[in-house]
Amino acid sequence: MNKCILCITSIILLIAIVTFGQSKPSSGKYRSDNIITEYYDSISKFDFKKLREICSKDFQLVEESGVYSLEDHIGFLKPDSGKIKVEYSIENILLKKEEMASWLVYTKTTKIITENKNIIIKSRETAISTYKNGWEIRLVHSTRMK
Repeated sequence: MNKCILCITSIILLIAIVTFGQSKPSSGKYRSDNIITEYYDSISKFDFKKLREICSKDFQLVEESGVYSLEDHIGFLKPDSGKIKVEYSIENILLKKEEMASWLVYTKTTKIITENKNIIIKSRETAISTYKNGWEIRLVHSTRMK
């Protein structure tokens, strides 16, 4: 009887470890539903190390003026580090998620604060992220709203 209970307990424990111990796309360092917030927080803080962690190596930023790699993007931001303050707000979020990929469509308001003036830019954006050892943003497409 004791051997049977021990055997059943061992099987249940093994199933629990296999089921709950696996890394799932919804777990990990960043989740697909908050990675865009992490992305903009990194930009606001000019935290390029974190930006490199969040974005895939083949990341692309697509804007009206062109297509940029992650290093292009960082190179554009670096000169403003410590000189301006950038705040973002995101609304009207539509999230579509599959097991290993997700895409978000949202409206973003950017507020750039300098010593002389505040600039407000509204954009409609799409972000695509994939899961490979954690969620990474692969593409952000931005179109300014008039």
